[in-house]
Amino acid sequence: MQKLLVTGVDGVAGSNLALALATRFEVVGLYERHTVSFEGCRTSHCELADEAKLADRIREESPAAIIHCGCWSKGTWDLRPSEPSTASMPDETRIVARMAESAAAAKSWLAVLSTDAVFSGPRLFHEEDAATLDSGMASSAIGMERTALARGAMVVRTHPYGWSPVEHECGFAERVWRSLTDNVPCRCVHEHHATPILATDLAAFLARSWEMRLTGLYHIAGAERTSPARFASELAAAFGLRGVACEPSDPLAGTVGASRPESSLSTRKVRRELKLPMPLLREGLDRFADQAEKGFRARVRGAPRGGSVSGRAA
Repeated sequence: MQKLLVTGVDGVAGSNLALALATRFEVVGLYERHTVSFEGCRTSHCELADEAKLADRIREESPAAIIHCGCWSKGTWDLRPSEPSTASMPDETRIVARMAESAAAAKSWLAVLSTDAVFSGPRLFHEEDAATLDSGMASSAIGMERTALARGAMVVRTHPYGWSPVEHECGFAERVWRSLTDNVPCRCVHEHHATPILATDLAAFLARSWEMRLTGLYHIAGAERTSPARFASELAAAFGLRGVACEPSDPLAGTVGASRPESSLSTRKVRRELKLPMPLLREGLDRFADQAEKGFRARVRGAPRGGSVSGRAA
């Protein structure tokens, strides 16, 4: 079994990718802010901003593949305009530069996750070469992407959702689920469309990308453009919570999903390369619900295989 190094396993994208790919790879997960441990993966702390330690770690592990889930590995619904902080932006570009150079030295394939928040309409289903936002946050993400691309990496713009390994840092999908299971109406906007994809579904596309050794910029996202309000309604149905209302909100009120008007991604390029269909919204949400029922959510939280998590507070 070949070795896969996944960074950011204390976040939603990294943890879900690590667990999903542990059946195909010997997974080594690196965390920075929160100590996490997953069955079937080896996890440890690493300060990625310490370039020497990062380079040493990649050299020691010598993985066949690396998936970097840094500060830009969140979708637009989970990135507020004020984050990541301005202070962290130059570090991320420098981290990716050193990671790409170290990956090349170790002959490791590198995929770097980036955000759909580089877009803000008016185009629907943005292609990889579509015009991006001219803002501090988007410009910093684009700078990071260019650094990775210049060094031969694969850059994946996406909008992942899944279960969080850290209870107080849940993503949009889990926050909606928490509200609905608490019988609290979920206030979500009907604007601000995106193309969310379940992080464990994203894992299959990344594994196939590694098999084909893809490099360059690709969009990997769900097949359907949806608003936060529709996403919440479909999530409620997937969990059998049809009686819970998802109240519409003022699109300017600063509620969930209100940060940008349009960040949907066209996946034509990656579909052509990988010959795989993108998952429909309800397909992903049904799997998301299944993960809560059959123990995957518990495993993300560090519980043993087969363990269950009962109740909203777990």
